Amino acid sequence: MTVRPAARNLGTNLGALAVLLPLAAAAAELPPAPPPPPGAVGASVVDGAVQAFTLAPDGSVNGLLLGDGTEVHVPRRLAADLQAAVIAGDEVHVQGWRTPTPGVVDATMITDARSRRAVAAQGAPPAPPLAAQHEAPARPPGLPPPGAHEASLQGRVMRPLHAADGALDGALLGDGTNLRLPPDAARRVAGLLAPGNQVAVEGYALQTPFGQVVAVQAIGGSPDSLTQLVPGPAPPPVPATMNPAPSRPPPP
Repeated sequence: MTVRPAARNLGTNLGALAVLLPLAAAAAELPPAPPPPPGAVGASVVDGAVQAFTLAPDGSVNGLLLGDGTEVHVPRRLAADLQAAVIAGDEVHVQGWRTPTPGVVDATMITDARSRRAVAAQGAPPAPPLAAQHEAPARPPGLPPPGAHEASLQGRVMRPLHAADGALDGALLGDGTNLRLPPDAARRVAGLLAPGNQVAVEGYALQTPFGQVVAVQAIGGSPDSLTQLVPGPAPPPVPATMNPAPSRPPPP
């Protein structure tokens, strides 16, 4: 009477083991997750609906805004994967690191409930191609990306935006425009980037499939009270048809 239950349990355990072993083997083949970045204050797991993509000054996607206000960053090298896996309105599961700024997460994995695809920053960032190691130095800050045009605009700040380490570096306006500033400049004008403030900016604007981004050169509470952020005369725009000077790939 006691042998049969034991046999059933043994069969059940062996069946579970047969399922788990392939999964464990597959997991063992994955590169290790990256270590916490400098300044991280702890691990983070967040679920939420995607409200919008955030944009870097060159127009590339650099993260997500969730419906609960969480700002999620991804390494630049994962931008294309993120766009392929996620669309606005999707529910996503985010794993990553909390930054010193509340509500800002540096993501290591984003899993989309609709597409069932995962975007993961596994292992160390890939080394740049050998040819890139001998290219000209990176373009100086403030130089507009190809295709940008000079723009002056005004709007109301909906929320501040941040870099992957949580440093203030811009704001989202009511019309969806991303303003991006160098972090040191953003610290100097942090009061202007608070929600509800009316701001006027001059800079270089790019229109993307995910909205407009402006690399801000000057900002103020009105067009008559602008603070110049980039010293010296503004560089001219670079036509989209021109090839920019070679540069090293940006850091992740």
